[in-house]
Amino acid sequence: MGDAVIVVGGAGYVGSHVVHELRASGYEAVVVDDLSTGSAERIGDTEFIEMDIASASGADHLIHLMTRRQFAGVLHLAARKSVAESVRDPELYQRVNVAGTHNVVRALAESGIPVCIFSSTAAVYAPAQTPAYAENSPAVPLSPYGATKLGGERILAAACGNGLRGASLRYFNVAGCGEPGLREGAARNLIPSVLDALERDERPVVFGADYGTPDGTCVRDYVHVSDVALAHVKALGWLADKPPRGHTVMNLGTGRGHSVLEVIHAAQEITGKHLEPVFDVRRHGDLPEAVADVTFMRRELGWAPALGLRDMIRSEWEARGHTALAE
Repeated sequence: MGDAVIVVGGAGYVGSHVVHELRASGYEAVVVDDLSTGSAERIGDTEFIEMDIASASGADHLIHLMTRRQFAGVLHLAARKSVAESVRDPELYQRVNVAGTHNVVRALAESGIPVCIFSSTAAVYAPAQTPAYAENSPAVPLSPYGATKLGGERILAAACGNGLRGASLRYFNVAGCGEPGLREGAARNLIPSVLDALERDERPVVFGADYGTPDGTCVRDYVHVSDVALAHVKALGWLADKPPRGHTVMNLGTGRGHSVLEVIHAAQEITGKHLEPVFDVRRHGDLPEAVADVTFMRRELGWAPALGLRDMIRSEWEARGHTALAE
């Protein structure tokens, strides 16, 4: 077994895929999760510690864990992540996302662990005149969710130096499933929401059809969760090999956008359920278009996505026990 790493939020949807990829790559993983949205069943026999990192005692518990043995790094993926929920309850997002990150960073400072990777989001960006967002694009979040994630980036950045190297991976829209037991249980993003509707023989809902995009619906960069998991392992190795260099922001997407209607049409073809969508008003906080400029990760980490939109939809549909239609 190779280096040991702590995965905070490792029993969640993305976190569990990261844990499986870490172990396949020779790392030993220790998972920390409060199980509010995760499941210990996703991580098999991986060492697991149930912990609420955002609690008043969260930092102390993390310090105890991080100093009991030598760890090569920490991957911090624990967070609430719904734009709509953050608008309804911004205080919850401050407590979980910001206070939790404060506690992780305090524990890192106490333990001397040299590397931290932070799960961030494209929701930190301001609406842009061009569809592609580079890492130096203006960060002016439209939602409390995006604001708390940008706050987490800044907390980590302020702590970097003096031996700590950090990276914030700005996820675009993560989707798909690496294996059936790891799929996201609740529909939080577009692809699982559309498949939920089709599974119930209901018409999928489109929020807003009056954006300045080719078909009037929002355009997003969708990236397969298995590619995301591999990117974390690549980033971990990249940071470990670098001299102290502070904090680095990295976009994590494919560089290609798909509209809401494109996703729905692909899902109709793969499931064989041709239910026409229902159009509703825009949701507050949704960007018209968000596509990643992934030049940095391709050049520096040698990472490139291997799977596309139809792979994401197909893997999610099959993980639900259904047979996808042939291409």
